[in-house]
Amino acid sequence: MIREYDIVGILRKLISEMQLVIEVKSSVDNTDGTFTIQTCNTQYLNECSILSINGNDYFVSSIEKDSEVTLTGSPVLTDDFILPAPLFIPDTPQGANSQLIDRKTEINRHPFVWLLENFPTNYDFSGAANVAEPRIRLFFLNAAIETEWLEDEHRKNCIDPMINLTDAFLLDLVKKVSGKLEKFTITNRIRFGTIKGDKKILNEDLSGVELDIVIPVKKWSIKCVEC
Repeated sequence: MIREYDIVGILRKLISEMQLVIEVKSSVDNTDGTFTIQTCNTQYLNECSILSINGNDYFVSSIEKDSEVTLTGSPVLTDDFILPAPLFIPDTPQGANSQLIDRKTEINRHPFVWLLENFPTNYDFSGAANVAEPRIRLFFLNAAIETEWLEDEHRKNCIDPMINLTDAFLLDLVKKVSGKLEKFTITNRIRFGTIKGDKKILNEDLSGVELDIVIPVKKWSIKCVEC
């Protein structure tokens, strides 16, 4: 019966299906190879983000959180578009590092969501509705330039976009999985993972936020496959 609560599988499906929409309220051609769109939610975009939309590449040259984005590229975007869902990495620190090394050449490996393995799960089968309650730590992380950025730049380019991504995740979590969340903790992780000197938890320059949460998960349906 424990297999009916596949916590990692639930999170993988939830994150892969995130619909991170940039709603284009208006778009202005700046006549210099750039254009500026007005939007109420910039999602996880930051300066230097590279996007591929309808086969065309765009570069984010400047951004004001949840207000406007200036992009380099053509044609000018006038319709809403969806950002790729973040990469999901459920693993130990050593395993996560190995996965990041394997994906080193992938353009869309940032941002990513790291589920720190291993985590405890309490199971309550005493009531009418069986519930699993995993205590998990999720890290929403984006690439940083640690040697050059000041704290404000980490906040603008990583912390704020990752807070947006965490918000989107929590909204989907409530709608699709738990139905109710009572408490959780958000921790800003600027220059994430630095222990001493150059030693890090993850061997990349990263900043973002940590979500520490207990998720009440009801029985998850499993489709059986004929052997």
